[in-house]
Amino acid sequence: MTFEPDKHERQLIEQGYTLIEGITSADEAEVVLKEFGTLIPQYNGEIRYDVKASDEYRKRTFSKSVNGIPWHIDAPSWEPPPLRMALHCRRQARCGAGHTELVDMRPFIASLDEEDHAALYERAVPWIDRNTKDGVTRPIIEVTADGQEIIRWRQSLLVGNSDPRLLGERGERRPLGEFGVRLAELSDRWIAQHMVPVLIPDDAILLWDNVRLIHRRGTFEDPARHLARYWMAAR
Repeated sequence: MTFEPDKHERQLIEQGYTLIEGITSADEAEVVLKEFGTLIPQYNGEIRYDVKASDEYRKRTFSKSVNGIPWHIDAPSWEPPPLRMALHCRRQARCGAGHTELVDMRPFIASLDEEDHAALYERAVPWIDRNTKDGVTRPIIEVTADGQEIIRWRQSLLVGNSDPRLLGERGERRPLGEFGVRLAELSDRWIAQHMVPVLIPDDAILLWDNVRLIHRRGTFEDPARHLARYWMAAR
């Protein structure tokens, strides 16, 4: 196991993510991750969620498929969302694809003009997903009582969606209207220049700040790819 808690915590603070290698079991993964926060149950009620392709989901944009997943944070409909998340690679895809791509959104937000910047803090968005009954209505950036910022993001929510619970004020399928479309276009251009693709090695954990970085997954072909996902709250 290659594990130096102080070094990895420093990388999390400085760049928003870190890679921990030599983690050969689920028990080891949980011991290591408890150094960085409190492990919390996920949608399935379990601490660990297996990310492995199944024929049942082959036509869906879903973690248990081989399809790509657009830019997002995990569980934006939760209050609060998981503050950190991790993927433990049990077997990486042998096709050379299936990268986890990360990008820190704070520099992008700082690059926006004054009006757009303010809108991220002021315009409310309904955050609901198929696994959450009620969800929350919050701006893209929420400032907590202790001054911390939570960035919620789902690219598909900006450009349009098919969920009738997410309709905007005039019934449009874009809760932020044309502003959301423009924000998606601006972010796409910025992300293309700043994202970090990571093909997580076997027996390694990619750990990152879920309310600062957004992530996506590229399409891959090897259905034997197997990761385990963990969510963490603050200690």
